[in-house]
Amino acid sequence: MVTSTSHGGSIITLTPPKHKKEEAEEPAVTISTPSRTVLEQITAGTSRKDLIAKLGTPFFEITQSDKGTTWETITYRASEGGNADFRLSEGKVKSITLPPAIPTPRHEPQTEAPPSKQ
Repeated sequence: MVTSTSHGGSIITLTPPKHKKEEAEEPAVTISTPSRTVLEQITAGTSRKDLIAKLGTPFFEITQSDKGTTWETITYRASEGGNADFRLSEGKVKSITLPPAIPTPRHEPQTEAPPSKQ
Protein backbone atom coordinates (compact mmCIF):
# COMPACT_ATOMS: atom_id res chain seq x y z
CA MET A 1 0.00 0.00 0.00
CA VAL A 2 1.27 3.51 -0.87
CA THR A 3 0.05 6.54 1.07
CA SER A 4 0.73 10.20 0.31
CA THR A 5 -0.57 13.56 1.58
CA SER A 6 -1.54 16.33 -0.79
CA HIS A 7 -1.31 20.11 -0.12
CA GLY A 8 -4.97 20.27 0.80
CA GLY A 9 -4.53 17.77 3.61
CA SER A 10 -6.38 14.85 2.01
CA ILE A 11 -4.84 11.41 2.02
CA ILE A 12 -4.71 9.31 -1.10
CA THR A 13 -4.21 5.60 -0.68
CA LEU A 14 -3.24 3.44 -3.63
CA THR A 15 -3.58 -0.30 -3.27
CA PRO A 16 -2.16 -2.66 -5.87
CA PRO A 17 -4.59 -5.27 -7.21
CA LYS A 18 -4.83 -8.43 -5.17
CA HIS A 19 -3.83 -11.67 -6.86
CA LYS A 20 -5.68 -14.84 -6.11
CA LYS A 21 -3.46 -17.37 -4.41
CA GLU A 22 -5.01 -20.17 -6.44
CA GLU A 23 -3.82 -18.55 -9.69
CA ALA A 24 -0.62 -20.39 -10.40
CA GLU A 25 1.89 -19.47 -13.06
CA GLU A 26 1.70 -21.51 -16.23
CA PRO A 27 4.17 -24.39 -16.10
CA ALA A 28 7.25 -24.12 -18.27
CA VAL A 29 7.04 -26.09 -21.50
CA THR A 30 10.05 -28.00 -22.75
CA ILE A 31 10.40 -27.67 -26.51
CA SER A 32 11.58 -30.85 -28.20
CA THR A 33 14.65 -30.71 -30.48
CA PRO A 34 14.75 -34.13 -32.18
CA SER A 35 17.71 -35.28 -34.25
CA ARG A 36 17.53 -35.45 -38.03
CA THR A 37 17.54 -39.26 -37.76
CA VAL A 38 14.37 -39.14 -35.64
CA LEU A 39 12.75 -36.51 -37.91
CA GLU A 40 13.39 -38.72 -40.95
CA GLN A 41 11.30 -41.50 -39.39
CA ILE A 42 8.10 -39.47 -39.88
CA THR A 43 6.40 -40.20 -43.20
CA ALA A 44 3.42 -38.83 -45.11
CA GLY A 45 0.22 -40.23 -43.64
CA THR A 46 1.45 -40.11 -40.02
CA SER A 47 -1.35 -38.87 -37.74
CA ARG A 48 -0.98 -35.66 -35.76
CA LYS A 49 -1.28 -37.68 -32.55
CA ASP A 50 1.57 -40.03 -33.59
CA LEU A 51 3.72 -37.09 -34.76
CA ILE A 52 3.49 -35.37 -31.37
CA ALA A 53 3.95 -38.69 -29.52
CA LYS A 54 7.15 -39.47 -31.47
CA LEU A 55 8.68 -35.98 -31.60
CA GLY A 56 7.40 -34.25 -28.46
CA THR A 57 6.37 -30.62 -28.04
CA PRO A 58 6.88 -28.62 -31.27
CA PHE A 59 8.67 -25.28 -31.56
CA PHE A 60 5.46 -23.75 -32.93
CA GLU A 61 2.23 -24.56 -34.75
CA ILE A 62 0.23 -22.58 -37.32
CA THR A 63 -3.30 -23.34 -38.53
CA GLN A 64 -4.62 -21.87 -41.80
CA SER A 65 -7.81 -22.31 -43.82
CA ASP A 66 -7.86 -22.10 -47.60
CA LYS A 67 -10.90 -22.84 -49.79
CA GLY A 68 -12.56 -24.95 -47.13
CA THR A 69 -9.42 -26.95 -46.29
CA THR A 70 -7.67 -26.48 -42.97
CA TRP A 71 -3.89 -26.79 -43.08
CA GLU A 72 -1.67 -27.07 -40.06
CA THR A 73 2.08 -26.55 -40.03
CA ILE A 74 3.95 -28.05 -37.09
CA THR A 75 7.59 -26.96 -36.77
CA TYR A 76 10.40 -28.57 -34.80
CA ARG A 77 13.95 -27.33 -34.27
CA ALA A 78 16.39 -30.05 -35.24
CA SER A 79 19.12 -30.74 -32.68
CA GLU A 80 21.73 -30.25 -35.42
CA GLY A 81 20.20 -26.88 -36.39
CA GLY A 82 17.48 -25.68 -38.72
CA ASN A 83 13.73 -26.26 -38.74
CA ALA A 84 11.67 -29.25 -39.80
CA ASP A 85 8.16 -28.41 -41.04
CA PHE A 86 5.34 -30.96 -41.13
CA ARG A 87 2.28 -29.82 -43.09
CA LEU A 88 -0.94 -31.58 -42.10
CA SER A 89 -4.47 -31.70 -43.45
CA GLU A 90 -7.34 -33.70 -42.00
CA GLY A 91 -5.08 -34.71 -39.10
CA LYS A 92 -2.44 -36.43 -41.28
CA VAL A 93 1.03 -35.40 -42.46
CA LYS A 94 0.83 -34.43 -46.14
CA SER A 95 4.31 -32.96 -46.70
CA ILE A 96 7.63 -32.74 -44.86
CA THR A 97 10.43 -30.19 -45.20
CA LEU A 98 13.62 -31.12 -43.35
CA PRO A 99 16.60 -28.83 -42.74
CA PRO A 100 19.59 -29.41 -45.01
CA ALA A 101 21.81 -32.25 -43.86
CA ILE A 102 25.04 -31.16 -42.28
CA PRO A 103 27.88 -32.70 -44.25
CA THR A 104 30.04 -35.08 -42.29
CA PRO A 105 33.69 -34.11 -42.56
CA ARG A 106 35.69 -36.70 -44.38
CA HIS A 107 38.94 -37.76 -42.84
CA GLU A 108 41.07 -38.96 -45.66
CA PRO A 109 44.39 -40.49 -44.78
CA GLN A 110 47.29 -38.16 -45.21
CA THR A 111 49.89 -39.40 -47.65
CA GLU A 112 53.33 -38.04 -47.98
CA ALA A 113 54.14 -36.37 -51.21
CA PRO A 114 56.88 -38.08 -53.18
CA PRO A 115 60.23 -36.33 -52.93
CA SER A 116 60.65 -33.74 -55.60
CA LYS A 117 63.23 -34.35 -58.28
CA GLN A 118 65.58 -31.53 -58.79
